[in-house]
Amino acid sequence: MAYAQYDPAFLLSDEVLRDYNSMSEADINNFLRSKGSWLADYVIPENISVAYPYLQPDGSVTLGYVDAFQGYNGKNFFGKTVARLIFEEAQEHKINPRVILVLLQRESSAITKNSPSSKLTETWPLFYYFNEAMASCLAGDTSKCNNDLYRQRAIDFGGVGQQIAYATYWLEVRFQNYSTNKTYLNPLLVDGQLLAIRNAATYLLYIYTPHLSANRNFYDIFVSWFCDPTGIQCLSTATPPPATPPVDAPNDIQKFSSKTYKDSLVLRGSKSINVRVFLGETLIADLGSNTWEITLRPQIGLLSETLLYKDANGNLVGSKPIEIKRHKVADINGDNLVDLLDLSVLANFFGTSNPPDPLVNLNPEVDNEVNILDLSILAANWSG
Repeated sequence: MAYAQYDPAFLLSDEVLRDYNSMSEADINNFLRSKGSWLADYVIPENISVAYPYLQPDGSVTLGYVDAFQGYNGKNFFGKTVARLIFEEAQEHKINPRVILVLLQRESSAITKNSPSSKLTETWPLFYYFNEAMASCLAGDTSKCNNDLYRQRAIDFGGVGQQIAYATYWLEVRFQNYSTNKTYLNPLLVDGQLLAIRNAATYLLYIYTPHLSANRNFYDIFVSWFCDPTGIQCLSTATPPPATPPVDAPNDIQKFSSKTYKDSLVLRGSKSINVRVFLGETLIADLGSNTWEITLRPQIGLLSETLLYKDANGNLVGSKPIEIKRHKVADINGDNLVDLLDLSVLANFFGTSNPPDPLVNLNPEVDNEVNILDLSILAANWSG
């Protein structure tokens, strides 16, 4: 089956997000079994020891642990399989269980791992309410640490039962809010790129995880496992197609700044239908389109370019600066060597999912975790 071209502004249709009858409880558990997931047939216990970042008196950061009851206000999440809980929450909140499964994979690789990679991913499999401040604390930024707050957050949101139940509820509530208030019509700045989001469900994904690569992973996983999440053929029942997006769009003039190991990057952005986009003298996008796309091939070092927006008469109406610093593979700190300094940085984040500095994960196309594969890549490129 042919799929629509990937569009960062349209990753998930509203109808597919709300297709809560796409899988039965048996379908969900059979799917987990087929992927060898540790969540298959897993019965959620009443209390789970949840890990959280803990600042020690000597200034070091370790993991603290606290028991978290898997239930809330008389509603129990324990004593049932993960498949059962996903099914129940999907039905109650009218959220597609496929979306929940893909989020579990994107956030912690929980679907394709036969055992959790760490206590952190075991007890925060959706990383719901485990925010960037907590990740920064765990990475050693002690200014972001707050033992009492993170302990309470672990009690309130930690454990597979609470993670699934609360994240599904959040998806429903936020979707309704964004749909009703048309919040998604406001351009959203993501990783330095201004996106003209086309619908509430896509906006929801970026609010949950505000990064282009993570949401590209969501789209790619969904397509490889199920179907194109933007298409009507992905619905379990006949539903009208998504509304046609607005014809015009704002010019993306936000500076793009990135560090990468890649020798080729594809950048995309929005534009008014009344302008052309140029890189130097090269036409990138003509009148009539509301998006542009360009492939850049940076050498090792710094690449600086500027996209120019010009009206039909050739007058300059805007520009977008682009700066890409390409590192040698495994040169995490950018000193043009792969040595003990890079090994030290990798060691600090070892076992961490979605590290704050994306260059620490040397194989983002394979997983979102700093692990033995990254250590192997560093060793293969060692120059120190």
